[in-house]
Amino acid sequence: MDSPASPIQPDQPNPPSGVSAAQARQPFSRPSRSALWHGLALGLLVIGGAIYWFVKPPSLNLLADPASAEALALVQTHRAKQAPTILQGVNEIARSREARGAKTRLGQWMVEKQAEDLYIVKVMFREQGSRNWVEREYTWQVDLKDKKISALSMPAIDLMPEVDLAPLNPAMPLPVR
Repeated sequence: MDSPASPIQPDQPNPPSGVSAAQARQPFSRPSRSALWHGLALGLLVIGGAIYWFVKPPSLNLLADPASAEALALVQTHRAKQAPTILQGVNEIARSREARGAKTRLGQWMVEKQAEDLYIVKVMFREQGSRNWVEREYTWQVDLKDKKISALSMPAIDLMPEVDLAPLNPAMPLPVR
C-alpha cells in the first residue's frame, strides 16, 4: 500500500520557506528598482568625484605643486608673536575662543600662486557673534626665492612678531617700541 507521495528528487534542494518552487528554480532574478537607483546614484557620485579630482583648482591640491606646499610650510612653521609657530598661534586663538564659549570654525589653509616664486597663503577663521558669524581672513604673501613672508591682512599682522613686519610705506619706517 503505497501512498501517492511526491517523488523525492535528491539533486534539487528544498526551497527556503516563503519562496515558491518556481522562484527557486530561476537562476537569476531581476534587481529591484530601488537597487537600480542606488547603483545609479553611487555611479554618479564616483564619476562626479573623479571629475572634481581632475579639474579642481591647484589651490585646493597642494600635492600638484611642490612649491605651494613649501609656501604653506614656510607660513605654518614661521614664528608667531605669542606662540612658537603661526599654525600653533591660529589654533590657540580658536581654542581660547572656544574655551570662552564661542562657536568657532577654522577653515582649510589655501595656497594661490601669484607669480613665479610668489604665493598667497590664506586661512579663514569664523566665530559666531551675537547675531552673525564674524570672519577673519589671515593672509600672507610668500616669496620662495628670498624665503620671505609678509603679512597682508590685519589678523595676520597681529600674529606676526614685530621684527618681521615690513613697513607699510618704505619711505616712512615704523617706529621701534
